[in-house]
Amino acid sequence: MNKEEILAKSREENKNQDEREKFAIAKASQKATFIGAIVCCFFIVLDIFLDNGIFYPVYSIYLAITGSTLLFKYYYLKKTHELIFGIIEILIAIGFIVLYILHEVKF
Repeated sequence: MNKEEILAKSREENKNQDEREKFAIAKASQKATFIGAIVCCFFIVLDIFLDNGIFYPVYSIYLAITGSTLLFKYYYLKKTHELIFGIIEILIAIGFIVLYILHEVKF
């Protein structure tokens, strides 16, 4: 692939987007993930203080958010630890979903 082909491919991939918009979207996604995690943590702590037991959906949502974030970071950055921890968090989230279903069905 020569220089012109690489430039043409790059222009096509970045069509109708500028760097400022990409940066803003990335920052907004980071902040939204952080706020979602804070809200989930709030409900986890609230359940502990109210002695309601474990509310599995909150844990699964939190772990799905952080796990998918790590997997996307791995996809773009190719850092192995992001992949490992992302898979672990997604598997734990699935485990909490299964526990919630079993609890609701009362097996």
